[in-house]
Amino acid sequence: AAVSYFNLDADFKAAPGDNLVFLYDGAVRAEQFLFSLELNWQDWQIISEYQTRAYDSLGLRGVDFKIKGLGYYYQLAYAFTPVFKGYFRQDTVYQDKDDKSGVSFAQNSGMPAHNAFAKDVTLGFSYAPSFEWSFSAEVHHVNGTHWLPLLENPDPSKQKQRWNMFLAQVAYRF
Repeated sequence: AAVSYFNLDADFKAAPGDNLVFLYDGAVRAEQFLFSLELNWQDWQIISEYQTRAYDSLGLRGVDFKIKGLGYYYQLAYAFTPVFKGYFRQDTVYQDKDDKSGVSFAQNSGMPAHNAFAKDVTLGFSYAPSFEWSFSAEVHHVNGTHWLPLLENPDPSKQKQRWNMFLAQVAYRF
């Protein structure tokens, strides 16, 4: 079990020309609590985390806004053999715990409501035949686009609310 705490209090002084990219003098305040649990019993493993976030942006983008976010996940894993493991994970994040559907977010930002949340269901497997080598694969079904970075997805209106992802990894440890 663990409890983690983060607190940020930063002031920003805009440089000449920053207003061209909509940055102004302002401040950022952030606070986060993270509660983590892990239980290992025989061939089973249960992991869970719960996170609360308070984020205030004061003037930085020309307006003040305050957000109280929430996120959590749980994962259930089973070791079929000492080298082969399967797992199921459910992961949820809300940009604003008081606007879980994203309706207020959409009204205030002009972006789709599904940019304010993400709910991910994952099924995965890992195979580690030695200390050095591991192979893994995951299939995700996601409802929401909160995790998609706007830098790589500049037009949120083209993002689908429900989408799938397949991930594969080969790793060598030295």
